[in-house]
Amino acid sequence: MGTWKGDSNPGGPGGRTRKIQTNVPRGRTSHGGGGGQPPTKKCCPMNEAIQSARRGQFRLARRYARMSVRVLVARVV
Repeated sequence: MGTWKGDSNPGGPGGRTRKIQTNVPRGRTSHGGGGGQPPTKKCCPMNEAIQSARRGQFRLARRYARMSVRVLVARVV
């Protein structure tokens, strides 16, 4: 009966060989990932309307534009 190269009699005769697992998730690491865009500063509704329109969220852009008009009207009155 042949033995595997590198085995050093793990459990005596008839013992089990130890299986080494690789690429097993070990949980969250202490060093943060990063990447992606930093969160944008939310300043005014018109800026948010432009950002959401760029992302293709036109309903949200319309809502922010209405809010912006309300803010401008409130400043005038």
